[in-house]
Amino acid sequence: MNAFKFFLTLYSFAFLFAATESLAQTNNLCPQNSVPTLPVNPCTGSTDYSIDQSWSVDNTSNVSNNTACVSSGNNRRDGWFRFVATATTSSIVATVENNRNVALAVYSGACGSMTELGCVNAGGNGVTETLTFTTAIGTTYYIRVIRYNSGSTNNDMDGTIDVVTAATNDNCATATPLTPGVVGAACSSICAGVFGATASSPATGCSGTANDDVWFSFTATQLSHVITVDGSSNFNAVVELLGGNCGALSNLACADLTTDGGIENLTFNNLTAGNTYFIRVYDYDPGAPGDYEFSICVTSPVIPTCPASLGGGVVNVASLPYVSTGRTTNGRGNDITATNAVVCGNSNYYQGLDEVFVFTPAVSGNLSISLTSGSSNVGMMLYDGCPFIGQGGVCVEYSQSNSGNQFICANVIAGHTYYLVVDRNSASNLNNYNISISAPSPGGAPGSTCANAITVPSLPFSTTGQTTQCKGNDYTNASTGSCTSLYESGEDMVFSYTATGSECIRITLSNTSSTQAGFLLYENCPGSAGANCLGYIGGGNVAGNFSLPGAGTYYIIVDSWDPPSSVNFDLSIAASGATSPNDFPCNALTLPLGVNTNGNNSCSSGLLEPAIPSCWTGGELNTVWYKVVPTGTTLVIKTFLVLFQILKLHCIRVRVSV
Repeated sequence: MNAFKFFLTLYSFAFLFAATESLAQTNNLCPQNSVPTLPVNPCTGSTDYSIDQSWSVDNTSNVSNNTACVSSGNNRRDGWFRFVATATTSSIVATVENNRNVALAVYSGACGSMTELGCVNAGGNGVTETLTFTTAIGTTYYIRVIRYNSGSTNNDMDGTIDVVTAATNDNCATATPLTPGVVGAACSSICAGVFGATASSPATGCSGTANDDVWFSFTATQLSHVITVDGSSNFNAVVELLGGNCGALSNLACADLTTDGGIENLTFNNLTAGNTYFIRVYDYDPGAPGDYEFSICVTSPVIPTCPASLGGGVVNVASLPYVSTGRTTNGRGNDITATNAVVCGNSNYYQGLDEVFVFTPAVSGNLSISLTSGSSNVGMMLYDGCPFIGQGGVCVEYSQSNSGNQFICANVIAGHTYYLVVDRNSASNLNNYNISISAPSPGGAPGSTCANAITVPSLPFSTTGQTTQCKGNDYTNASTGSCTSLYESGEDMVFSYTATGSECIRITLSNTSSTQAGFLLYENCPGSAGANCLGYIGGGNVAGNFSLPGAGTYYIIVDSWDPPSSVNFDLSIAASGATSPNDFPCNALTLPLGVNTNGNNSCSSGLLEPAIPSCWTGGELNTVWYKVVPTGTTLVIKTFLVLFQILKLHCIRVRVSV
């Protein structure tokens, strides 16, 4: 029996609690303490109501079933709420979720002496009704929700009801001040709303329609703060952070990752302590939102430091070069994120478990970092200094792609401490990867410039498995003496060859990783005053004969038409026996009239020939000779992209006897 009484009591308490919390479950105004109380501007949004078809009209001595906007015959049933005013003007907003007609009336006073202060029934079925009236702060007011119907009294009515006050922070000048929480403290939010708000200047730099924006301000206490806005169930919050003053604001960041009822977190890591910043909040959609309310706070995250905040995934590299195989980030922790670090490249590559390699080079120079893995979406980010915000670290270089293989070239400075972050564009670990970090090469990687060009000691010469990667884009078509070729836009690798005299060589580029690869031949280094382009060929696996006009140092530069910025290749250089038989005037070949003839001057020269004609516009004087016997007084000669001169010469044969 005692157990049964306990169960009955518990059940009755639960029923009464649910009735009071969610709905106005009575059609009686009195006793007044039985009427549910509505909060003003609640962070949780509107309250549900239900007017049951079994309810009757409250037409006792307390109030009349007639109101200023509903006659006795149309008031089919009603229910009641109350609220305590917090402002001098209050608004009641009621929606109807089914095809019904809702009316609102508001009263003050006590049972038996109620005074009607206002009534609204501006629309018909399914129309939201808003009743705005003057209120006294601290006074209790009573809301009558009426099922308006001129015909049948059947059917219940459901909807939502809300008591709101017009936003006072409708513009930047009247922004509500917020105080950032102490470092590490949880969000301590305030309730706010956009009811009555209108569009402000300047136009938003974020998404959505800012026709109902409200404003807040805060004074930064450190370089990083987090703004959190929690929208009520039918409010789709957009958050904008702005810097400057109200007359000259600039957009700094936006947050709009969720929909109705979602929480927006905007983290900004480049604030100045002591400066005032502004926050604009509005509902994404045009028109009035289903709920006007949201909560907002500004928190102060703990700013991490090195090495204390790097977690367990730290590898201190004692010296370079460094090689390690069979590594994994599994169990290392997601310590370096896009919200606490200086983002290097794409912020998406800070989502996974990470491992950090820390090294201090003993000498300055160029180094390369190579990572291979079967995992996908891998990123490597190299920092000079601690990668966490506010710790002085700067991004040096990064390599990020959907591949598991990544490569970085960077110029490092002796004595500086570098942090290499290995992470993923995925919220998971990186399995089974190998990594190598080369020792720095003072003066740049071998072959990166003419100053440290790869020497071709003699011919024939060949080299395999070469790459322009990590060599830099030192020579372009803007360099002095350039070949003005598009095959000068990527990284370049330089070979030098010293000839003892004029000769013909054949250069072959093979096993290239791209058809955008090519090579260029220079007399003297491009960029220098005496640089002279002797020719170039591009298109991947290519070869060609070239004439070296005399003794001196020549530079063969392997480059690419970017993209790709770097290419892999094999290179061979050999002495060529393919000389031009008509290199000299007296060896001129006869040109038949009216017949197209092909020629080749790749290995000819200008030695033992007449002086350069005045019409010559430049380039190497690698001439070949032809002769023709005209049959008339006019001779037409057609050529393509060559310079030619017409001469009348006599060849003299000298016989010497001893």
